[in-house]
Amino acid sequence: MNEKGGQNRRANEKVVIDNGGSQMAKLVVAVPKQSKGGKGNHAITQGKRRREEDFATRYIQCAATAPNMASPAILKAVPRRLALLLDSSIQCRALVPTYKTPTEIMRTNANPASSRLLELRLMHHFTAKTSATFSEMESARVAWQEDIPTIAYGAQYLMDAILAVSALHLRSLYPNDQTFVRASHAYMASSIAQYSALLNRGLSELNAEALFSTSALIAFQASASRSFEDMDRGYTLPLAWFHSFQGVKAVVMASWQWLRNSNRVFPIINSQSALSLDTDPQRKLFFAPLLEGLNEQLSKIPNEYVAETRQAYEHATAFLNWAYRNPIRNRILGFAATVSRRFVELVGQKDPRSLVIISCFFCSYESCG
Repeated sequence: MNEKGGQNRRANEKVVIDNGGSQMAKLVVAVPKQSKGGKGNHAITQGKRRREEDFATRYIQCAATAPNMASPAILKAVPRRLALLLDSSIQCRALVPTYKTPTEIMRTNANPASSRLLELRLMHHFTAKTSATFSEMESARVAWQEDIPTIAYGAQYLMDAILAVSALHLRSLYPNDQTFVRASHAYMASSIAQYSALLNRGLSELNAEALFSTSALIAFQASASRSFEDMDRGYTLPLAWFHSFQGVKAVVMASWQWLRNSNRVFPIINSQSALSLDTDPQRKLFFAPLLEGLNEQLSKIPNEYVAETRQAYEHATAFLNWAYRNPIRNRILGFAATVSRRFVELVGQKDPRSLVIISCFFCSYESCG
C-alpha cells in the first residue's frame, strides 16, 4: 500500500518554472511521470490526458504574460508527447503574435460556441451578400466571393477584416443589434493591428495578395462607417477615408510586381476603369469653376509649393470631370485613392478650395446611391 502511495506521489512530481523573480515568477504544475513498465503500461489513460492538457493550457497562458518562460530547456522536464505539444504551441506563437485587442472579447466569452456561430454567420453573409457590393464587374465579384476568403484561410488579419466588413454590412441591415456593432469594431481593430505590424516588416510575394485585400477592406470599412458616426459631436473631415484609400494605392505600388501576376486579386484591380484625365486648360468642362482664381491663390504661397499644389487641384478636378461623364459609384469612389498626397494634406489643413472639391466628390458619390 505504501509502495503504491509512493508511486502515486512520484506520478505527480512537480516542476517549478522560474521567471526571474516577478510576481508571477513561479508556475507549479503537476506533471505525470512516464511509466517504465511494459507495453501495456504505455496506454495513456483519460486522467493522464486531462493532466497533460491542463499543464499545456497553464503553460501557454503563463508564457503569454512571461515570454521567457517558454524555454525549450523546460520541455526536458515533461513527457515527450506533451513536449511536442508545447513545442508546437511555442512555434505557433512565434509565427502568429498575440494581439491584445477587443477581438479577444468576441472569441473568449463565456460561451465559445456563440462566438463560433457569429463568425460563421459573418462569413456566410460576406460570401452571399457583402462581396457583391464591391464591384459592378462579375470577375471582381467572384474574386471577392471566392478567392479572397480562400486567401484569408492563411492570413488571420485578412479574415478579421472580412468579418469586420460583414458585421458592418449587417449593422446597416439591423441597426438595433449591438452584436454587429461590437463585432465590427473588434474584428477591424484586430485586423489593423496585425496589418500594420506586417507592413512595417515589408511586403513580399507571400503576403502581397493578403495585404492588398486587407487594405481594400479597411478602406471600404472607413468609407461605410461614416454613415454611422454620431453627428451630434459635430462634423469631422473624412481624413481617415482618404488615408485608407491612399494606403491601398501605396500597397499596390509597392507590390505590383507580384499582384499583376495574381489570378486571384488582379480581377479586382482590373475592375477599376482606366483613367483618361483631361486637365482642361481651357476650363470648359463641368467642374471647371472649381479652379477659378487658382493663379491668384498660388501667387500667395511659397514657390516650392506652387507646382505641387497646382497639380493637386487640377488632378482632383480632372478626376471629377472624368467620373462625371459616366457616373458609376465604383468609378467615383476611386477619387480617394487617385488624388495626390498633397491634396490630402490640403484637406487636412482645411484649405477652402480642397474642401469645395471634396464636397463635389461626396455629392457625386451620393447621387449614385
